[in-house]
Amino acid sequence: MKPTFSVVLWVCLSACGEQVSGFLRGNELDEVVEISGDVVSRVDGSAIGTHEVERLAQVGNLPPNAALSRLQAERLLGQEAKSRGYERQSHTEQLAREALVQELLASAVEPVEVSTADLEAEYQTQRARFKQPEKRRSVHVLATPLPAAGPEAARSAQSFMEKTLAELLYSPDREAVLAAAGGVRDPAFKVVVQELPLAADDGTFVPEFSRVLFSTIATGVVPNVVKTQFGYHAIVIREIVPALETPQSVAFETLRPEIATRKQAQRLDALLNDLRRRTQVKFAPDAQKILATLDF
Repeated sequence: MKPTFSVVLWVCLSACGEQVSGFLRGNELDEVVEISGDVVSRVDGSAIGTHEVERLAQVGNLPPNAALSRLQAERLLGQEAKSRGYERQSHTEQLAREALVQELLASAVEPVEVSTADLEAEYQTQRARFKQPEKRRSVHVLATPLPAAGPEAARSAQSFMEKTLAELLYSPDREAVLAAAGGVRDPAFKVVVQELPLAADDGTFVPEFSRVLFSTIATGVVPNVVKTQFGYHAIVIREIVPALETPQSVAFETLRPEIATRKQAQRLDALLNDLRRRTQVKFAPDAQKILATLDF
């Protein structure tokens, strides 16, 4: 990125040290002193006020003479740029337009107030966003009766699951029991051992399964076989992640900039709509055709 005009000027003048006061040496000092009122100097008719010198001296931590010299240099360079036609160049005009737009936005759009009432209303609307329900991770063994095996299939599947549950409850090697169950092949039922993801009690699982999964206090083997529409389950709870709610004060600090941005967007839309009503905007007859040819 190229340094801006003001930054370059600042650096150049600072590098000159005491030479910056050269504008005020010799006969020129008498010429400046003769200027009365709030104008402390003129550069080819362009006035430099005492308030400008004072402000620059304070901001730049400069002696008054050096501040005035810097302002005179800016006037000289600015007038030279103007005489060379830079102000008429498209990029200069664009920068000027952008600066004006930014000034307008800074005064008419950006200053918004987010009240406590705004925050409370938004918090109530988005409360679920700041609440994390309890979640559980589990593994289950499922025995699904096979219809082709006849009416005894369900009884066989249930009997297998009761045996598997007892082994899970009392075996010193629970993972070995799970692995062995996954390898069972039976003509009356199909066995699946499945690791289930971390989930909340939000309808992820069928109600019968979810009710048992979230009613157990601690991790470990659920002590009862669970029957669902899919068959018979033995459940092992691997992990319980407690519910968590973000404090309201913290939530407010998250919501504040979001509300401010939305209000600014609404204010900008209102401003643009008003300007469109009051300003004639014309399009070239072939505007759509021209836009269609642009390469994005």
